[in-house]
Amino acid sequence: MADDAEGNDMVEGSRLIPASVLRERPDTVGKVYEHLLDAEALEVTSFVIAGGQVAANADILLAVHPAWWTAKTHLLTGNFWTNKTPLAEIDVLRRNFQITQLPIMERLSGKNSAAYSNEADVNGPHFQTTFFGPNYAKLTKIKAKYDPDDFSLSRRVWGANSGTSGAFVPFSLVKNFPRYEKNAILINIILCLRVQEELVPRMNSQQLVN
Repeated sequence: MADDAEGNDMVEGSRLIPASVLRERPDTVGKVYEHLLDAEALEVTSFVIAGGQVAANADILLAVHPAWWTAKTHLLTGNFWTNKTPLAEIDVLRRNFQITQLPIMERLSGKNSAAYSNEADVNGPHFQTTFFGPNYAKLTKIKAKYDPDDFSLSRRVWGANSGTSGAFVPFSLVKNFPRYEKNAILINIILCLRVQEELVPRMNSQQLVN
């Protein structure tokens, strides 16, 4: 019978690496991989941003970090633990990327660089610039316009702060008003569409859905 366990206890850390670095400094790339392993990264993975379509859309105003237009690789490390790992050791592993591994990655990405938010360190202190770059302030303003009561919440998105819950929709709201549970996904989709409309006025919701 298959093991029914799902997921891993881990902290990921990542950065987008510009294509120019891979072309001009291949020796440094190899050394960075070696040094990440020496820095106790239990996993070092590199995903190629291929196809050229991402870079082809560089002239379109979107919510994503502009670093995507020039990146060729998404470099990722993983720091894992198990249920038997002591809490003190887990705390070290959780902080290992920011303290030890990120400075090594920055030899390729540069300081204050970008990361793919779905595979990044949730403990990073500057998610606003790491995930959204210069777009963050405008995205926060748009969210406040269409969601002034912060119905849609997350710790690492537009308008988040240190007191923001990690839940996408407040649990208390769903618990006290069950009807919102059915509408939560729809509301968040609509919010994303409204954001895109503000960024790209020539596109309407119907075009985006299609």
